[in-house]
Amino acid sequence: PPPPSAARYFGMAPILAMRHSSHDTAQEVIDGASPLAKLVLWIRKLTAMGTWECVAGSFGDALNFLNIRTQSDDSATTFDQPFTLVLAASEEAEHAIVGALASVGLDASHTNVLRIPSRYRDKDALFRSAKAHIGLGRHDDMFELLFRFAFPDDPAAFERYSNHPPISVARVTLGDGESMNLTGFGPSPIRPRTLDGSAAEAEHARAEQHQALLARIEMAVLQGEGTSVESGEVVLTAVRSPVALRRRAVPDDGAAGCLLDNLAGLGTQNCQGDTRDTSYRLALPLHSLEAGEFVYAVGLNHARLGMGAYSNIALYDLANKTGVIDLADHAMVGSVTHVLGESAASAVCGNECDDLFAIRLDFDCLGSTGSSSFCIDIPLSPGQGMAVVERAYLHPETLVGPHESAMVPLELIVFKRRERYTGFGGGWLEALSAWRRTLEGIPFKQHLRVFTGATMDAMARGESAKGLSAIIALVVVKVALARSKSRLI
Repeated sequence: PPPPSAARYFGMAPILAMRHSSHDTAQEVIDGASPLAKLVLWIRKLTAMGTWECVAGSFGDALNFLNIRTQSDDSATTFDQPFTLVLAASEEAEHAIVGALASVGLDASHTNVLRIPSRYRDKDALFRSAKAHIGLGRHDDMFELLFRFAFPDDPAAFERYSNHPPISVARVTLGDGESMNLTGFGPSPIRPRTLDGSAAEAEHARAEQHQALLARIEMAVLQGEGTSVESGEVVLTAVRSPVALRRRAVPDDGAAGCLLDNLAGLGTQNCQGDTRDTSYRLALPLHSLEAGEFVYAVGLNHARLGMGAYSNIALYDLANKTGVIDLADHAMVGSVTHVLGESAASAVCGNECDDLFAIRLDFDCLGSTGSSSFCIDIPLSPGQGMAVVERAYLHPETLVGPHESAMVPLELIVFKRRERYTGFGGGWLEALSAWRRTLEGIPFKQHLRVFTGATMDAMARGESAKGLSAIIALVVVKVALARSKSRLI
């Protein structure tokens, strides 16, 4: 059964765990490829024997506590209720196993079915086949079910369940599994994340209102910390997260996207065990922090706003592609009032303050602010690559993660300490320094936009000499980019 006590979330996602690259250089794939792809695939075949690639990507919607079928009609909850699940790769296998379960009293209408597709997407990538390789061979695809749980009502009961899960698993093979003519499944259908009609219009209108509210909170945080706090030869400045750089951290179709969308299938992205029960929003440009620098994550509490069963923000170690620490929605309540102060918060957001959050990420929360309240101690070293991912689980109407257009993304405000440049050349050095420090890891086409923002920031502070020399620097950069365009595209 699912966990023995109710929880904020429970789900299990079907995952393509590992795939062997030799399948992409099979003769049948090469024969059907374009001339360019043939050449590349032949080179790959001659220079490598193939390796196992970690995909860790979902290939369909997950089962969760809102959509799972249990064997009990009398219970108001799906928790602690018996369930059956069939994971099948052919119509014949699915029919036979569901029928066998029904013959021993497990009603077919209460049995859950997850289907392993024969293809992860209808079309191949340029250098990779979308075909699944199902079987018991040593290079066939490897699958798993990934269980997730969050905030059980009875932690002790949940721990006992986790240590000794009451789940039995059996593998069933029809005939000899080889000579039978079996009918495979197409790519797994997935639930749409968007609403229809008036519901979609209302959600879009709410998003616009929330965006305006978030902008006011962000400005208040900037003013509260000080956008230009000078101390000797050090200036503390804020760098905002450009809108164009907020994007999905994982492809919406999981394994298919991680296999086929990365350089037209030349490489494999690790989906990190995704689930469509949530939406993963990556906030940039937080690539690293130096000692003495810190960041504020300012955003909306999506769970309190009815966008999900629960939501959180997570800090990721980019080198190892793993989350290292997170903060859930209930732990964010009161953060805006704490950061701004009661009177300022009341003036900015009134009775809606708890629907937003303002969380500080710092290497030493207690040493920097004298308090650890609403501050995440970064468990990484200065200079290590990091990213912030925002997640909201299970929209109550779509039963998957909310669509990105309905999720007003969080803002990252990075406060950076840097040398203070003076004189006519100060603007030039300041703009180039800000450009270098903030744009590592940002897509090339966004560089100019952020560089322009850094220049305007210098002028807004009334430093005309810096602003003038920064404009000269901007013109020089534009010319350089124009000349190098053919080499960079």
